[in-house]
Amino acid sequence: MGKIRREKTKTKPKKEFENVPDIVDDDDEQIMDDDNDEEVAEHNQPDFDKRSVVSNKTIKSLVSKKKDKIQLKRQYLLKRLTAAHESKCEAKERAERRKTVIVSDMKHEFENSLGQIESYLEEQRLANASKKNTRKQILSQAERNRQSQTNIDIFNKISQSAEYSTSPFELIKKQLEQQITPLTKKKS
Repeated sequence: MGKIRREKTKTKPKKEFENVPDIVDDDDEQIMDDDNDEEVAEHNQPDFDKRSVVSNKTIKSLVSKKKDKIQLKRQYLLKRLTAAHESKCEAKERAERRKTVIVSDMKHEFENSLGQIESYLEEQRLANASKKNTRKQILSQAERNRQSQTNIDIFNKISQSAEYSTSPFELIKKQLEQQITPLTKKKS
């Protein structure tokens, strides 16, 4: 079977155009021939309609080759990337400049106060060193084993004593006091 033709769904009749007379009046001809106005002269050029429809980009695409387009895109991308990079670097430099306060020529003042600066830096180093020393260090596995063994020995010794069976809380209290007093003497 062949193709089936559909019936037209549009029922409106086509518009009939009026016949344009071949003869033009002299007044109308004079208006059409008026080339003094630049716009009218531009409109009268034969390729005006084409240029008005075709945009600048399409003219560019008609003229340039594929490699040229790729190169233009690449140059545009590189230009954008360099602009972004330069703006970022400029922002960093601006932030650094804001941090540094410029008062005057400070060369001689720095030379005179060099001793004070060195003493200040030494104090800072000592403060940092003392902070590092106050930090509790984690004991090695062998030291932890030794410490737990001594604690177990002390516990066994206490539990086997006769005092523990009579008053266990008093004995534990004495033992804790003996362990705490040396620690408080070291801190003082």
